[in-house]
Amino acid sequence: MRVYKFLPCKYGCHAIRDKRLKLSEFHKLNDPFEFRPFVFNGPEQASVLESVVSNFGKTTALSCFSASWHSPVLWAHYADNHQGLCLGFVVPDSKAKPVEYISTPHTLTGVDIEMVDRLWFAKYDHWKYEDEIRMIARIETKVRDLYFMNFSDDLVLREIVVGCKSNISRLRIKHHLGVGFADIPIIKARPALDSFQMVKDETWDPPD
Repeated sequence: MRVYKFLPCKYGCHAIRDKRLKLSEFHKLNDPFEFRPFVFNGPEQASVLESVVSNFGKTTALSCFSASWHSPVLWAHYADNHQGLCLGFVVPDSKAKPVEYISTPHTLTGVDIEMVDRLWFAKYDHWKYEDEIRMIARIETKVRDLYFMNFSDDLVLREIVVGCKSNISRLRIKHHLGVGFADIPIIKARPALDSFQMVKDETWDPPD
């Protein structure tokens, strides 16, 4: 499965230099309804579920992606207003799953596989523009207070897209990539002429 990670230029360069992606810790996510896509019978039931999620968060975190790099809104929100980078990865179909967007919470009927699946992969449908794909990842590397997932067979870098307002050069990106990643395509985005999409800028400086 091909997935895309939008990042400000600084952190995108760090990711390709260090060959790892920062993971999203459960308690730091920006949606207060994250892992709460249910109708609860009362605060006690909600508290029990929050404790379960908190325990999972001691050893696991989320790696969050989008299904495409063409949305101008995602570039604006997550790639420093089109000045950042979008990294394209191949991840195993068995370990990544699209988010289910719902308008009303699910009914919580008990603890089963379906409930657990909805716990991790259901969100309020106003987030639908993100077209999100998620991986539940084991915490592998900790640097100060941040957690990372290393590039591996489960996270294979396949392409780099430069934001339309970025002035970073292809040469600088190749410097960060280092030896062994010379064949990774590096392209630049531009606004399409006939739709509200970002597309490849064919006029960008030719490959070195």
